[in-house]
Amino acid sequence: MSVSVDKGPAGPTDTGLAVPDRATFDRLEAEFKALEHSETLRGLTRCARPESATRPGLIVKAKPSGQVVALGFGGLDDASEADLDAPGKDGAILAAIVVPVLTTFDCLPED
Repeated sequence: MSVSVDKGPAGPTDTGLAVPDRATFDRLEAEFKALEHSETLRGLTRCARPESATRPGLIVKAKPSGQVVALGFGGLDDASEADLDAPGKDGAILAAIVVPVLTTFDCLPED
């Protein structure tokens, strides 16, 4: 599953969420990072993230299925950053929040 983060008036869209400016994008990213400490995810087995992972994210084992689920927040590339900071540009895709089920991922516990 993927949720698009677009430029536009703040709130839900047909494909995800819209943010009008950098401050709103930064708040959305901070809220995503806070999921790790949320009551909803408390008690789930946390899996170690690959060393190559540089963006905010979390990998957990879902209950009761035992499926491994990743939560990832894509960052801004140069073009998306320019779209976010420029006036107008409503509808421009800035980033994505992805939630894949990792059927072949070995869940190694976090240290």
